[in-house]
Amino acid sequence: MLEDEAKRIRYQKNVKILKDIGNFTLEQMVKVLAEMKEEDPNFSEFLQFIRDWYRDVLIVLVGADVRKLIFSTEMKTMKEKAEQYSLTKVNQILEAVDLAQDRIQANVKAELAMQMLLMEMKVGEDNG
Repeated sequence: MLEDEAKRIRYQKNVKILKDIGNFTLEQMVKVLAEMKEEDPNFSEFLQFIRDWYRDVLIVLVGADVRKLIFSTEMKTMKEKAEQYSLTKVNQILEAVDLAQDRIQANVKAELAMQMLLMEMKVGEDNG
């Protein structure tokens, strides 16, 4: 039961980060990443979470069947994000996720790789 509660809390934190990334300062990013690293040192779970999140944004963006959404409870947010992003920008974010994972596997400091990823995502929020 404690594990389920921990997963629920982590899910909520991840959703909040992805919803609010455009408003994050560098200091907030550093703090969030430090907290995350305690539970997920290589950020592998969060990287997959980001992939799934933007997969859902793509589904809404291209008008595919929304019954296939992973984050079906976040439909309103997915629609907002789909209005903000172009297909090109979502693709850039997904490529940045892969690059962050590659950097971490190549022994780049995980927090730095993730910080770079979040900055790329923030630019998407700022500029759509």
